[in-house]
Amino acid sequence: EINLDDFVKQQLQRIESTGYCTTVFDSDQSLNILSKDKKLVMIRVIQECLNNAIKHASPNQIQILISKVNMTSYINIIDDGRGFDTSLQSKGSGMANLKKRMETIGGTIILSSIPGKGTHITLSLSF
Repeated sequence: EINLDDFVKQQLQRIESTGYCTTVFDSDQSLNILSKDKKLVMIRVIQECLNNAIKHASPNQIQILISKVNMTSYINIIDDGRGFDTSLQSKGSGMANLKKRMETIGGTIILSSIPGKGTHITLSLSF
C-alpha cells in the first residue's frame, strides 16, 4: 500500500546509506494516484533502472525526478556514471523487458546515454 514517492525515497535512501553514491529526489506527487497494477509495474521498472545504474554505471549521483505536464507524468532517472554507446547491440534483454513492461500499462521508456557522461531514462505515463 506504499505510494510511489515513498517507495522511491526508500530505494534512494537505501542506496545512499550504503555509501555507494549520493541521490536526489524531487516529485510533484502526480503518480501517487496510480492504480495498484500500474504502481507495481512502475516499481519494478524503477527498481531495474536503479539496479542497472548500480551494477553498470558507477555513478557519483543518481537523481529521480517525477513531474506531470498536461496529462502525462514523467519519471526521469539520471545518473552521472560511465554511460554507454546506445547504438551498440546489448547482450542482455533488460531494456526490451522494461519497454514491454511499460507498454503493458500504456507507458513508454526513452533511454539516452553518452559514454563518460551518464545515462538518462525517461518513463512516461499518460492519464
